[in-house]
Amino acid sequence: MSTIRRAPSERGLFITFEGPDGSGKSTQARMLAERLRGEGRPVLETVEPGGTPIGQQIRRILLDPANKEITPVVELLLMFAARAQNVEQWILPALNQGQIVVSDRFTDSSIAYQGSGRGCSLYWFGGLWIKHSWGFMSPKGFPHKKLSTDFRCLGSAC
Repeated sequence: MSTIRRAPSERGLFITFEGPDGSGKSTQARMLAERLRGEGRPVLETVEPGGTPIGQQIRRILLDPANKEITPVVELLLMFAARAQNVEQWILPALNQGQIVVSDRFTDSSIAYQGSGRGCSLYWFGGLWIKHSWGFMSPKGFPHKKLSTDFRCLGSAC
């Protein structure tokens, strides 16, 4: 599944690829970026977590088998820390320059993995999601679909 967000004509395009591990997201994202570059379009490729040097360090923490004690909430906060860095350092500047940003995963993956997979309720996603994921697309004219979800704690341990 991919998500496409269109910015005003002077701004870029944000495309995300979401799906389970091994479903071909990375391959499809890379192929799309190559095709767009072949058409002469400016493209920024990114991945989550890890799109920036700081994000790569966070990715290593998350994937290190020695860190099994990371709690679901800490894992979620690390994911959003990496995402906030990616948005502020690379994604937003690229969009403002009119580039097409192709992302291998974004917030949907956090909802699936940390939400459903690790048991964090949507309560934890509320402010993080709005401020550090889609907050960069509003209020300055980036259209986006509105998620109408009640962010109250749904009884999870998170």
